[in-house]
Amino acid sequence: MQTLKRSPGIRFVAGHAKFVSNNELTIEERDTGRKENYTFDKAIIATGAHSFIPPFKGNGVQDVLTSEVLFSQDRLPEALLIIGGGPIGIELAEMLAKLGTKCTVVELLDSILYGVVETEFASIISNQLASLGVDIHTSSKVQEINKLDGHFDVTFMDVNGSEHKANFENVLVATGKVPNIESLNLDLTSIQFDRKGIAVNEYLETSVKGIYATGDAIIGPKFAHTATYEAHIASANIAGGDTQTVDFSKNSWVLFSEPEIAVAGLTESQAVQEGYDIVTGVYDYKIDAAAQVMNAPFGYLKYVVNKKTSRIIGVHICLNNASSLVGEASLIIANRLTLKDVAQAIYPHPTLTEAFGILAQQMLSTN
Repeated sequence: MQTLKRSPGIRFVAGHAKFVSNNELTIEERDTGRKENYTFDKAIIATGAHSFIPPFKGNGVQDVLTSEVLFSQDRLPEALLIIGGGPIGIELAEMLAKLGTKCTVVELLDSILYGVVETEFASIISNQLASLGVDIHTSSKVQEINKLDGHFDVTFMDVNGSEHKANFENVLVATGKVPNIESLNLDLTSIQFDRKGIAVNEYLETSVKGIYATGDAIIGPKFAHTATYEAHIASANIAGGDTQTVDFSKNSWVLFSEPEIAVAGLTESQAVQEGYDIVTGVYDYKIDAAAQVMNAPFGYLKYVVNKKTSRIIGVHICLNNASSLVGEASLIIANRLTLKDVAQAIYPHPTLTEAFGILAQQMLSTN
C-alpha cells in the first residue's frame, strides 16, 4: 500500500465507491465522509469476496466464525463444527485437529472436496482426517444453529434422513465465497452480473466497454494467484488495447493438506463433462527412488489425457511435496504438451520430478 501511495501519477483514495453510470462513480472517503464524483474512460473492478453464510435457522447464526475472523480469536475452541467440506473447510479441519481441537465436518455433497480433486485423492484425505479424530458427515445438511450459555447447539440431517443434535464450543462456516459487489450500485450501469459475480469476456472486460473486472469479483476460479494472473491481463488490455486473453483451463492450485494435493488443468470428471474422450495414467511414488531416499514412499501422480491428440489436459499430484511440483504441471498444461513432449524431456535422477517423464513413457507404451 505504501508503494502504491508513493507511485507517481497515482492518486489513492480510501473510501466506498458506488457507480452512478457507465462512466461515473461516487467515492465516500473513509476518514472524512466527503463525497466526490469521478468520471473515467477505463476502470477495473477488483473488490474481492467474502464468506457466504447460508440462511440457517436459529439465534446462533450471527455468531458463527468464518475464515476471515477465525485467526483473530483469543484461543482455539475445544470442539468445533465446520460446515462445508471444500478446500477451505478441509485445510482448516486438519490444521485445527493437529492443534488439539476436536473437529466435526458436515458436508452437503456426497464427499468432501467433491468435484475439485480426483475421487481417489479425496478418499486419502478423508482417511487422514479420520486418523486425526475428525468426524465427517457427508450428504448431510445443517438445519438449525442456536447459541446457549456460550455454546452452540446444532441440528443437522444425515444421509439417511436421521436428525442429529450436537453441542460445540464454536461453529465455522466454510460454504464458499460471494463477490463484494452488492453495494457497488451495478444496477445503475449496463454491467451484467449475478450472485456468482460479474460476467466478463476473454479480455476480462465487462458488458460495458472500458470497464474490466478481476479476481473474486468475477465469475471464475477464486484464487489469489489466479487474481494476479487476471490483473496482469486486464492491465495490459487497458494500456494497449485488447491484446491478451484469459484461459482458465490453465489454472492450477494446491490443497495444503497432508498429503498435499496439487491440481493443474481439468479433473477426470470435468474432462468427461466437456466431451473429451480420455485416458488416464497413475504413477505410484512407492516405487520412486527419490521418495524412498526421503523415506516418504507414498503419493501419486495422475495424468488426464485427450485420447485423440495425446495432449495432457489434467495433472494431479497427491504427495507431501505436491506444492513444489505443481509448477511443472502448470507448464505442461499452459503449453499444451503431449505425452511425447513430456516423455522426451530429460529429468535428473533421483528427483521427484522424473515421475512426470516416467508416467508419460508408460502411457505411451500402453495406449
